[in-house]
Amino acid sequence: MKPHNPSTVLDKSSYDDLNSCSNSCCSSAELVLDKIHYRQQRTLGKKHQECLAVWQTLLDRFEPSEFPSHELWTQVWGPGKKHAMGDFNSLKPAKQLVIGKNRVFYAQHKHIIDPWLNKIGSFDDTYKKLEWHIKGCKRLRIKDHLIQLRASGIRIKTSQYAPALVAIGQVPIQGWNNRYLPLTAMLELQCFPRTYVARNKRRIFKTLAREASMIKALGNAVNVNVVRSIASSLIE
Repeated sequence: MKPHNPSTVLDKSSYDDLNSCSNSCCSSAELVLDKIHYRQQRTLGKKHQECLAVWQTLLDRFEPSEFPSHELWTQVWGPGKKHAMGDFNSLKPAKQLVIGKNRVFYAQHKHIIDPWLNKIGSFDDTYKKLEWHIKGCKRLRIKDHLIQLRASGIRIKTSQYAPALVAIGQVPIQGWNNRYLPLTAMLELQCFPRTYVARNKRRIFKTLAREASMIKALGNAVNVNVVRSIASSLIE
């Protein structure tokens, strides 16, 4: 993706300013998340928290070793739901494969899933899908990880790596406190040093006054370390 403001990427003064405080750039997602102040964060909505709690009641019934790595689509669970996502033969092979895996999973664990299905039924279709992208965990606990609410479903990822910031939103959520990452953390994940952000805070937040605009800009931005590497080869 192109940077939000490509005309300023190779500005000499901006490059020198960033380079002078590069040591304060945090390269670890976990370290960035540990520094976050609660007052900067938006809280996850009550409806979303309820949905995650319902999913957790299902996860509690499984051991990590028996939980599947493929997407879980509850729309195709249950009797007569094989074609719930449209005409099966007209679907793409990849989607047919996922549906097939879900039908097998349902058949194997019908006694656990059937009493649970009504609990998830009141939520939007998007939140009836779960993607568990964590291997080797000791327990299936959503609150231990990062969460993204995507059009493809709820995605759970380890907190060791922050999901890519995208221009359409989908801001990562900290499961352990049900809060979205604040703008300051997203700036740091893109390796904008804290000293640079502090010195230019008024200009940054005046230009991008609305949070949605800031998220879009960060999603379109190129990581500072990548820009520094390119700029150094051009300037030197």
